[in-house]
Amino acid sequence: MTVSYSRAVMVVDVARILDEHFARPDTDPGDLVGRFDNIYVPNRPNEQVTAAAVRAGDRVRTTGRWRARRRRSGWRSA
Repeated sequence: MTVSYSRAVMVVDVARILDEHFARPDTDPGDLVGRFDNIYVPNRPNEQVTAAAVRAGDRVRTTGRWRARRRRSGWRSA
């Protein structure tokens, strides 16, 4: 049986992944590498994803900067 998820369900998955990641204070930004490979990530503002980012506080900005610095050399490089 093939399970087909709606985009709304996948957006909830994105928010859940972010919540799980940022709930642990010992996580590294690189721990998110590959976590979104098979999940629809909206390219427009989304309430659930925004709420997860707000709950994470300043760590979101640090993680975003980490990601932006590695964009030039590829996402998978540490």
